[in-house]
Amino acid sequence: MVQQIAEIESVRKKQTIQGEKQILQTKIQFQATMMQWLMQRRFHHVIIGTRFYNVLWQDGDNALYAQKDSTFSKMFARSMGFSPTVTALDSISNEAVRDTKNAIDACKYLIEKGDLHTASKRLLEAYAIGEFLTPVATLDRDTKRKLQIYTRELSFLVDAIQARDYGRARELTVALKEKAKDFPSSKAESAISANVIASNMSIAKAQKALIAEDELGVAEAIGKATEFWPTNPKLMDFTKMMETGTEVNVLRNDFKRLLKEENYREIFKRQYEFAPVIANSADDLDAFNQIIGNLRTIEGALGKAEEFVKIGNAYGAWEQLDMLREEFPDDPELGRAREASS
Repeated sequence: MVQQIAEIESVRKKQTIQGEKQILQTKIQFQATMMQWLMQRRFHHVIIGTRFYNVLWQDGDNALYAQKDSTFSKMFARSMGFSPTVTALDSISNEAVRDTKNAIDACKYLIEKGDLHTASKRLLEAYAIGEFLTPVATLDRDTKRKLQIYTRELSFLVDAIQARDYGRARELTVALKEKAKDFPSSKAESAISANVIASNMSIAKAQKALIAEDELGVAEAIGKATEFWPTNPKLMDFTKMMETGTEVNVLRNDFKRLLKEENYREIFKRQYEFAPVIANSADDLDAFNQIIGNLRTIEGALGKAEEFVKIGNAYGAWEQLDMLREEFPDDPELGRAREASS
């Protein structure tokens, strides 16, 4: 009997140890499942699991059976400074559910007010916290679509600026400002304006270098203009101008032809076209200045003669024009006005 009692006691202890071991193994597996749910952001599952765990074992305040070097333990140690517990999992999950709901509520309110930029941030926060929670899953499609279009165009704007396509970037900036009242356009507009102005100034330098027949200066200025804004429409205009024999050479030839024909009136009419293209030719510039000065004198006299005619002093008008007729006998306008006043 003593021997049988000893054997029974031994078996009982062995079974007790095995039972405790199985219970411990079950706890570890249960806790591992809850930790996995937390990492997957399935917070409702975690809440149900923690409540059920506490009903079974009532040791939710004890540390979880997690390895010290695991990612889960490091996450808690760095953020909170203590080992995770079942109660901590329950608290974190409840807080995540609450934060997700608050973020979605804020998102809806901001959309109603037209603040799409801030609303998209709140939606991103809600999605990052509770991707599988009800407030995110039940958000209506129209709201999601509106924010999706905004964020897509915002991404297009970033790509356009990075690619230095400032024409497209300017269009997107205007569209985004119309859609979202809180769109932060300052950085985009500053980057666009700075590069557009720099590119246009470089093209202007290239045009001056072309007039001066400075090929090296043209190449350098166009290179800088392309670097600032590769798709600048003025670059295409400049290229077409060079491919068609250059407008500068055409204007120079027109000026020489009109000068040879003594068609000074046409030169005077197109003076602002000819002035920059002959700036580097001393002979042409002297002739140009003389023609412009003479015709301004004639136009001034014609104006005075017209005033004399208005007050009934036709002789004074004729005398005013007759004085210049001897100096400029070939000007047709002066001749006609003198004949009309005589």
